[in-house]
Amino acid sequence: MKKGVTLVELLVASLLTALILGTLAYIFTAGRRYILYSRSRAQAMELGKGVADSLSSDVNPSGWGNLTFGANKVGPSETLNTITYISRYNVSDMSTQTGSPETRKVTMSINWSEPVH
Repeated sequence: MKKGVTLVELLVASLLTALILGTLAYIFTAGRRYILYSRSRAQAMELGKGVADSLSSDVNPSGWGNLTFGANKVGPSETLNTITYISRYNVSDMSTQTGSPETRKVTMSINWSEPVH
């Protein structure tokens, strides 16, 4: 009896190796993409906290200071690791819902573009 590998066995082994390597490559790139997204999101949260802190300094017992009503006011932006984070906020009147003339709602959003890899 001859010993050795047939062409069919070689093709099956090559196909299985290619499938395993392809799956590992996909898992690696998906994990890397998730890590980059998580870092970007954490950075955006830090920027949002800073914007909220700066907006809260305008609020004092005598009123809302410079926080006037309006949509999509641009807050500070920041660039880190080639990603630019842009903050926007909106101040809306909530006095009709609450009955208090000094009640306002501040809505904030942080936008950024994910780098393409």
